[in-house]
Amino acid sequence: MDARSTFQAILTHLPLLAGVGRCASGPDEHLVLLNRMALTRALLAIRQSEVLMRYFDDISLGEVVTLSPRQLTEEDSLRFCNEFDRLPVHLDPAQAEKSIYGQLIASGLHTLSLTASMVVDGFLVHTSMTGASGMEGVRWHRPVTLPNCLSVRVSVLEKKPPKPGKNYGVLKCMLETSDQTGELVMSATVDYLLGVRA
Repeated sequence: MDARSTFQAILTHLPLLAGVGRCASGPDEHLVLLNRMALTRALLAIRQSEVLMRYFDDISLGEVVTLSPRQLTEEDSLRFCNEFDRLPVHLDPAQAEKSIYGQLIASGLHTLSLTASMVVDGFLVHTSMTGASGMEGVRWHRPVTLPNCLSVRVSVLEKKPPKPGKNYGVLKCMLETSDQTGELVMSATVDYLLGVRA
């Protein structure tokens, strides 16, 4: 898909981005404020219009996708851990300093959640993915120090064609998350369900 077609698709679905907030600088001028939810709705609408859709049939065995990195701040980590993973090593600097890590570290659950979010935003949103049937072999290889910048690589390990009567195949992918030094911090395999071309 070329840049012109992409731009036209975004313009077509631009009304979905409005309504979040606006400020007028003139009678006919408005600045549309975007947030993550509105942008996701627009991307999903574009996907559903099949402008960017990739089906099970379009993805090759052995394909590797490297996703854009995402920042992880200490504030982000504390916010997540206060709600979902209240271990002292994630929340209490004094306790963390006495631990085997010597400092605050991010929750492995937070790393997994960020990985899933990055895979959706950078890969799955452009496919016919309808769900997932399982995750296996989740490993945390080393602690994620704070602040950090995580990147994810998705590798297609296996393609299982649709079973009789089904309109989707199974895409087994390896997810590998690395920190800002390039060290592997987490890995897992996921079975994604992708629709096939009609």
